Amino acid sequence: MQLRVRYFREADVEADWSAQLSRGGLLVRVEPPADLQQFADVKLELVAGAAMVVLDAQVLQAFPGAGVAVRLSASPALESWAAAARTSANEDRDPEHSIVTAATRPSSESAGGDRVTQALRGSRDERMAILRENNPALHAHVLRNPGLQLDEVSAFAKLRTVTPEFLKQIADRREWAQRPEIAIALVRNPKTPVNVAIKLLDFVGAAELRQLAKDQHTRAPIQQAARKKVIG
Repeated sequence: MQLRVRYFREADVEADWSAQLSRGGLLVRVEPPADLQQFADVKLELVAGAAMVVLDAQVLQAFPGAGVAVRLSASPALESWAAAARTSANEDRDPEHSIVTAATRPSSESAGGDRVTQALRGSRDERMAILRENNPALHAHVLRNPGLQLDEVSAFAKLRTVTPEFLKQIADRREWAQRPEIAIALVRNPKTPVNVAIKLLDFVGAAELRQLAKDQHTRAPIQQAARKKVIG
């Protein structure tokens, strides 16, 4: 079974994120099917404008007349969706809670699943095309593509159209962060969180480090940290 919550207002996204989703759960306000079992595995689809993610979830409790409480694990995809949803939800309508069936799913929605598959299994050109889309929920899947090459990761690290969370996910992969070309790309990217960029200075080459220390375009905290490393 797949449950869906479609958000239209930023305030509703923020309310559910703060009170439920960030804590690993959500009450989906649908009438529970009579045969729904506790701890059954289900899918939870969250939608806000162009931002969409489908997550694995587990039924905690079914409340006739109230809804289905589900548990889900924290994931980069969920966090990326939440960040994108806050800017994608821009209509003044209450959230819609529903059970997805073959009869209720528009044929156009199959494209969403296809895009996730392309992110996870697609070619080099498909990966870059997805990163050019304004859909951070899809971006996280690209980093899990087994065909991803180091030069692509280096190019991704330079993008200023992705979210800070996406850049942090690159930095969190030690085998990527330790590559000088990736580390310097992340350090120079103004979207990379400052604390992340400062840690990456450990993997930046000596020449680049000196350049960062004197370059007035370098963000001040990073420039100061680079100077300390140069001075020793």
